[in-house]
Amino acid sequence: MGTTKDRIFSDATNEMATMLRALGHPARFEIINLLKSEKTCCGIAIMNLIPLSQSTISKHLSELKNAAIITVTNKGNITNYTLNENALKKIESYFNADFAIAKTIALEEVIKTVAVATKKENLLIVKKSNKVNRNLKKENYVFKHLLLKAVTT
Repeated sequence: MGTTKDRIFSDATNEMATMLRALGHPARFEIINLLKSEKTCCGIAIMNLIPLSQSTISKHLSELKNAAIITVTNKGNITNYTLNENALKKIESYFNADFAIAKTIALEEVIKTVAVATKKENLLIVKKSNKVNRNLKKENYVFKHLLLKAVTT
């Protein structure tokens, strides 16, 4: 992204965009999966486990480092790579916040729908239910514990 476009957005938005862009390549995603299982891994081990050239892996590691997704420590001639847990938590919380908003909006829509149905059918009580409405499930609208059930009195 150009410098002028970076200035338009907040630092937090630019940081998240950089991290997500770094995750957008299968090789980098594979490196992250490797580091998740191994915790710390040296560059030579990564090159032995991922069938790409040394220069390609170095480029991908550099991208991940620049995005602050991995940390690099040097001990003599050995370079070790470790996942930056804080970066992964930022990414996770970013998406969890969006999903929470989406769930809230979906729940509000269900409540509005039930309220309209209540007025039309003279239903008086709306209660929470843990039961899954099979008709909604067929339409891919599964809210599990958030489903509402209208009960007549």
